[in-house]
Amino acid sequence: MRAQEQQSWYEAYSIPWEKLPKDFLQSCERKEKLTSKVRRKMISALMIDIEKKCENPKRAALRCIAEKIVRRYPDSFKVVLDGEVVSDGINSLMLQMESKKDNELRGKASKRSYEDKNTYGCIKSMYMPEFLEGSEQEDSLEAKRQMLHDEFQKTDYDKKTVDQLMEETYAMQRHDILAMKEEDETADWLLDRWPFLAEEKYFLQHYTKLTGKDPTTSFVQTFAAKSKLIYTFLRAHRKGLSQQVQAVMDQIKDKKNEKAISKGLVHLIAAYFKEEGSDLVRCFDVSINLSYRVHFNYIWAIYIL
Repeated sequence: MRAQEQQSWYEAYSIPWEKLPKDFLQSCERKEKLTSKVRRKMISALMIDIEKKCENPKRAALRCIAEKIVRRYPDSFKVVLDGEVVSDGINSLMLQMESKKDNELRGKASKRSYEDKNTYGCIKSMYMPEFLEGSEQEDSLEAKRQMLHDEFQKTDYDKKTVDQLMEETYAMQRHDILAMKEEDETADWLLDRWPFLAEEKYFLQHYTKLTGKDPTTSFVQTFAAKSKLIYTFLRAHRKGLSQQVQAVMDQIKDKKNEKAISKGLVHLIAAYFKEEGSDLVRCFDVSINLSYRVHFNYIWAIYIL
């Protein structure tokens, strides 16, 4: 019963209108669009009161509270483009409240949490792991590295074996990557020692272990969100754009789905900056040979550095 009460505190939460800035309330009463300054002041005052109820409110709680504010003053929060209401503003307000909360929590984060993730955004223990892990000896790791090198030469290598060896030799991979700068080695040297790092699958696995984040998921979600923002911005300034940009925007609009926005973003940006699409997108034959595979993924090793 107590758990249910804690979960629904936000449903019973009353907006402390008397504690919110006067200029905010005045603008809302006049149905005016809020300035960034007024909006920030309101959110700061609101979050101070919310934190008295819950120090770390979840998104569902913030959305519920944002809904209560927007429902009372819809004209001051709605987003209008070309005379059309494209958003009620609830999600935008919720995200700003969440950002404010995260900033506050970040300042209160424990020293341990900070120290464990203070190396270029990587997990410290994964950035420079112990070279000799457990009972592993350097000769044993070198033997496994050589096995990986031999597997790479095969047309059809054993994926399970490679998966296991890449996992077991992670510490040695990091050692070689970090040693590149000290020993003035090149990416060619690194890929010669660890050719599977030129494979997308193993590069992404290395990155995930290094940062604790899934790059594919993060990229897709971020790209979709940013694509929509850029498209919305250009739509709002459509009249001042070239015919070429407007033509691309019309093609995206005709598809009538958000995936079309992400897929068409590169063409839209190319048109906006008057660039040829062929300069930004290159097409290749997917049946690439072994030597080309290493050259094509040259950028992976550089990115890890």
